[in-house]
Amino acid sequence: MKFSFKLKGSDWFGLYLAVIVFYIVPVVAMQLLGRAIKEDPGNISNMLAIFCLMVVMMLAILILATPILRKIIGGVCLNDQPFTYSGKTGEFVLLNIGRGLLSLITLGIYAPWYATRLLKYLAGRTSFHNASLSFNGKGFHLFGLLLATLVFPLIPYSVAVAAIGKGLIGNIWFAVVNQAVVVLILIPYMYFVYKWSVNAGYRGYSIRWETQALPSMGMILLQILLTIITLGIYYPVALAKIYAYFMSRTVAREQGSGGYSFNASFNYFGVWKTVWAQILLTVITCGIYGAWAYCRVIRVFVDNTSVKKLETI
Repeated sequence: MKFSFKLKGSDWFGLYLAVIVFYIVPVVAMQLLGRAIKEDPGNISNMLAIFCLMVVMMLAILILATPILRKIIGGVCLNDQPFTYSGKTGEFVLLNIGRGLLSLITLGIYAPWYATRLLKYLAGRTSFHNASLSFNGKGFHLFGLLLATLVFPLIPYSVAVAAIGKGLIGNIWFAVVNQAVVVLILIPYMYFVYKWSVNAGYRGYSIRWETQALPSMGMILLQILLTIITLGIYYPVALAKIYAYFMSRTVAREQGSGGYSFNASFNYFGVWKTVWAQILLTVITCGIYGAWAYCRVIRVFVDNTSVKKLETI
């Protein structure tokens, strides 16, 4: 069984353009207001204007998210049968505002439960053959992962950098070592959080990664290093190799019986050409072509993904 992506740039160009407008216009206005604040720090009206622009921008993006998700998820097909998304704009906006405010009030402590609730909502509103998906991850589990892979490593590292790095500001070797250590810290975070997020259910099947931590993190590190060494030129191939690696280790299992395995197979040079061509066309057209570029890049990944029944022993 093969996946395919049917959405075209023209199918959602209006929504894409609306996102660009509601993002760029407030950002430009906030930059101008920021300059005015520097010239007149006591003018509170400029700060209030920036706050209002931020609120308008976030609300606009939240309102546009539902019709965009409906288009994108509806463009994904398995054996030419489309997925559907039935989320509602009001529900989505209220969910994000309410949970986002709780995250702010709790200084980020509630964020793992916010992420969990959001994924549950998105999965529950996504269906295939009239059956909805589910997300089975737990907020407390994510909270523990974030503490172990992000908070605990970064706090002592930040204190150490602050203590010894004052006299090394501007030193290129210090900057290189600093970035390298940060990358090493972030790789376990990336692996464990993404593995936590791949925890879906569908008609009695449990969809999970079947991976080992050290080989997986080593693979991610290698692709990041190759991307850095090539000054980003290798980036599309890195994405495709990471995607293929983890997709081949994604399995849908049914309790007490067999299941299905996923797979992705690429012509890596073809992926590299396609992704860079879409980026260049988007830049040349000042972002206008982005709606088509997005669809063509996603199509490269989705169209090369398949699923097959696991052999039973």
